[in-house]
Amino acid sequence: MRWFVALAFSLLSLSSQAHQLNAAVTTVLFNPRSGQLEIMHKFFVHDAEHALRHLHKEAGAAQQHGSVDLLQNEQNRAEFADYVATEFELQWLYADGSKAVSLTLVGAEVDGNNLWVYQEASPDNTAIGLKVRQNSLQQFWAKQVNLVNIERDGQVRSLQFRKGQSWQQLLF
Repeated sequence: MRWFVALAFSLLSLSSQAHQLNAAVTTVLFNPRSGQLEIMHKFFVHDAEHALRHLHKEAGAAQQHGSVDLLQNEQNRAEFADYVATEFELQWLYADGSKAVSLTLVGAEVDGNNLWVYQEASPDNTAIGLKVRQNSLQQFWAKQVNLVNIERDGQVRSLQFRKGQSWQQLLF
């Protein structure tokens, strides 16, 4: 019986830590079919809800918004999507400098345990690369890692962002 109790506590400990991966994945896709630059951010729902609660407290709005529920509350999903849009930026790189990419927030949806946030932009075929900033959730967790995969012409290249890393660039 003691081994069963020890096993149960071990499993509870693992399950309580399972969501604490502190990782998110962003895909930047140069989509030849749509002719658009499509951005898809993938977060764990639990992490996003936790972050949104912190944002509500910082804004002093906890009482106004009630509890956070990204599964059922479309307004909460929109708030989190707005937050991501402020923490993620792209710039086109040129031989003589860079220019901000005008990103359009398309929306957010829940798929199982994941929250997806979508953005898009018009591509610039004269650019020689991209500068990327992805700081989502890093103000909440020091160990947060954001992976950005950039897919263009059938090739995928990746950038990894840890707390304190601001901009990184990738040449095409």
